[in-house]
Amino acid sequence: MAKKLDSPQSIANEFTEDVKAIYGADLVAVMLYGSALSGHWDPKRSNINFLIVLSEVAITRLDAAFPLVEKWRKRLRTLPIFMTKNYIAGSLDSFPVEFLHMKRRYQLLYGEDVLAPLVIPHANLRLQCEEQIKGKLLHLREEYLATLGKRYRLQALVTLTLPPFAVLFKSLLALKDAEIPALHRDIIMRTAELYGLDRDLFQQLIQAFERKGKFSLVEMNRLAAAYITEINKLTLLIDQME
Repeated sequence: MAKKLDSPQSIANEFTEDVKAIYGADLVAVMLYGSALSGHWDPKRSNINFLIVLSEVAITRLDAAFPLVEKWRKRLRTLPIFMTKNYIAGSLDSFPVEFLHMKRRYQLLYGEDVLAPLVIPHANLRLQCEEQIKGKLLHLREEYLATLGKRYRLQALVTLTLPPFAVLFKSLLALKDAEIPALHRDIIMRTAELYGLDRDLFQQLIQAFERKGKFSLVEMNRLAAAYITEINKLTLLIDQME
């Protein structure tokens, strides 16, 4: 059974003070971001994500953070991310999706708010979305073939692939300047609506994922085939966007 984590807010101050003690004046900012600030953070499963922004000098002294990592890695269930302001400014074209999600939900704990002024280039966001969805489509087809048409494997296909698509769909909603819901099921349905996808199909996929309905072998094969068709349709739509 997964161990419950301390709440993000309960450890944020202590973590920040530890970082300040290590880097002092070379510390530019400490930020809490991601699911820890959502209303759906799960102490048994969710990570606690921190962004640490350092000076160009301090980023060459990552070894100074070894004690920090040793103390916190189990409590955070992940490692903090270390960046510099120059790295952030020069990476918006390379990682627009990642910075979009970071900027969408964060809390400044110390220092300069380096995320607030960031402008995510729409063209770069679309390009990365296109790259990711095409990659996921290839993966979806491969995983479908690996099921050999067996019902329990088709169920696993939906269980494993639907959450990553929900994460990607956040960026697709941002491309439409749409509000991004908190729950994955709502993100999926809103994306289907805005992009003209088969809403009934995605509702059934959600039901299969949540195991709220019994689907026969024939029904699961139909769902999986239609799932691939709709993702392919979405890929073509993203490819045609400007």
